[in-house]
Amino acid sequence: MSSDDRIMDYETAIKAFLSGEETDPDFIKQCFWELKAECDSYAKKIARWRILGFTAVCLFELLNRRLIGEVSLSGIEVIHLSFLLYIIPPAVTVSLLTIATLNIEQDIYIRTLREFSRQQFPALYRSEFIKFFIAQQGILGGNFPRSFMESRTNRGIELSRAGQGILLPIAYLAFEFYAYLQLFTHTGRDDIPAVISLCASVILLTLASPLIFNKQTLNPYSRS
Repeated sequence: MSSDDRIMDYETAIKAFLSGEETDPDFIKQCFWELKAECDSYAKKIARWRILGFTAVCLFELLNRRLIGEVSLSGIEVIHLSFLLYIIPPAVTVSLLTIATLNIEQDIYIRTLREFSRQQFPALYRSEFIKFFIAQQGILGGNFPRSFMESRTNRGIELSRAGQGILLPIAYLAFEFYAYLQLFTHTGRDDIPAVISLCASVILLTLASPLIFNKQTLNPYSRS
């Protein structure tokens, strides 16, 4: 299905909803704000998963360098944490896949919100003021109307957004390579837990590669 087909689906569904006999203005406004709330919630979820992924990477490096190795709970029980070296790489892969999925799902809400405003609030849509309703995009910054910024500033921000969007999956994949290089260097090729961990990461990456390299994962701002 092409991009134009998807846009037509949004247009047809919203047009059918707005033409319904039981639809009243208050309910339409409520739907608009519900869509806005969902867009905001996805931005927060994406930012949260990025922070979790970064935290997991930092924890792996601390364990790998043996800067931490055990934790005492209530001063009684000592828990060895070396097993986390095998769990963190697949967990980081899950973080990347979740971010990719959330980006795609968020894009559906944003496209629906834009089409909803185009049909129901044409003045809002034509003025590009609608972009202020979808500006919250987690740690990548806001997606504001181009007409509100100088051309030089606009180009710089767009390059920064695109660069961050492309570097994010590359950084995750680089960590996976680094993590397993460290594991097999320290434990040897016959380390069963490391092999199982590697297989889990490979399977997850293989199954979800279309999501990871989707345009909304590489550049969440292409929707604008």
